[in-house]
Amino acid sequence: MIRNHNVTTDKASGKIKTLSINCFVVFLYFCRSGRVMTQIIFVLRRSETMTMYRRLEFGNPELRCSPPHQKS
Repeated sequence: MIRNHNVTTDKASGKIKTLSINCFVVFLYFCRSGRVMTQIIFVLRRSETMTMYRRLEFGNPELRCSPPHQKS
């Protein structure tokens, strides 16, 4: 019983190790291709525009009068 239990836990940890290694390899691949940075920048820009829209919804007069990218 004890041996079987050890074998199953070893299999589980092995699966977790291979999975984490695969994730790491994919991450490295995306870093090399430069898609991660563009994706992060895209998400950041998207969140920025979302907060801008929320501010407009709440009725911020400064943002309504002037374009957001131009600071007076």
